Amino acid sequence: MRHTRAFLLYSILLMNIMLPLTAETVMLYSDKSSGIGDEQSSIRYIEDGIMEVFFDAGHIIFNGNYEMSPLTEETDTLFADLPGSRIAKAGGASYVLTVRLLFTDDEKDLLPVSAEYVFIDLETDKNLTSGLMLLEKPDDWKEREPHELVQSLGKRLGMEALKGL
Repeated sequence: MRHTRAFLLYSILLMNIMLPLTAETVMLYSDKSSGIGDEQSSIRYIEDGIMEVFFDAGHIIFNGNYEMSPLTEETDTLFADLPGSRIAKAGGASYVLTVRLLFTDDEKDLLPVSAEYVFIDLETDKNLTSGLMLLEKPDDWKEREPHELVQSLGKRLGMEALKGL
């Protein structure tokens, strides 16, 4: 009986150490892409990769409508008035991760070449991290499914965004 209690206490302590202290709520907002490409599929796959990273880290993440204005929309404040921020606040999120895929103008290139992202703390209206991430094409990229490449881009972007928390 004594060993069972000790094991139970040890297990509870270990779980508290391994799990994040708090789960943050994040809205993933996919902005309108630029260029020509398979926007709908690519958005779905990049969102899958990003959401997987956030879920695995113990956070709550949901996606918003991607048919909105570009990242560069002018506002009175830094981020608070962007459509993604308003949707995120209405959904109860503390953070919004805005992603915009960039395609070439070549109709033969269906995959995005890169993704812009901005990770915003809605309470402070602070940009936690932002940047541009290129789609990686490994040596065997032609043998891979296109969704694997875009999903991998999403995972890398998600890991980079998590550094901002």
